[in-house]
Amino acid sequence: FINSNRVGCTVETDDSGNSYQQIKTAGNAANAYAYAYLDISAYTGTNQKFTVEFDSSMGGDRWFIGLCDLSQRPAGSNRATYDSTGVAYFQGTKDGTYYYINGTNTRKTSYIGSLLHTKLTVDLNNQTVEYEHSTDDPSETLTGTAAFNDAGVTQITGMEIYSYVNNAILKLDNISIVPKNTVEIDERTIYIVPDNGALSEYMYIDGAPVLMNRSDLFSTLTNLIERVEALENDGG
Repeated sequence: FINSNRVGCTVETDDSGNSYQQIKTAGNAANAYAYAYLDISAYTGTNQKFTVEFDSSMGGDRWFIGLCDLSQRPAGSNRATYDSTGVAYFQGTKDGTYYYINGTNTRKTSYIGSLLHTKLTVDLNNQTVEYEHSTDDPSETLTGTAAFNDAGVTQITGMEIYSYVNNAILKLDNISIVPKNTVEIDERTIYIVPDNGALSEYMYIDGAPVLMNRSDLFSTLTNLIERVEALENDGG
């Protein structure tokens, strides 16, 4: 993420050695607002449908995480107002207690202070976002479809972070952006493909193909056919 106003963006490491993105507001953020953004245009491009996933953890402060058109941001936001012009979807808390989606109170108090997994499927043609928010407690899963917060949004080029609380911390991890017009890779499936006269078996691990086995089945069959033909010719 890039610091735009009164915020620090750093990569930190937890006690288990896992790296994550930390966003920390400045000590004077409440005098104006804190704002950071991540340019995702290289991944969304001209795709009309794509999925964004990430993990987040926020305390009882004021935080909004949004999907937006960066060319229109941060609009007229200030210390008291989150101007959501150019924002297709945003989530977070404005009171430190309840969790909101596009400004609507979900009544989810358990999302504050928890590790929250978010999956958002964006459809630019229909101007909708299918959302799934979940914690370790399955009963706290929230799903649905939301219309774009700003109906004028025609492209999504960034993720943004907004706050106006001094010295507040937001943690982000495992951000993934996948265009839906590409082939989705199932890491539980073995793919068997021809490979120079043989059959190769692959699995995808961390998004990369890993060779599991290679069989010379084609060569074996070819040799058998040649042997049969040779026997028939000798006997004829």
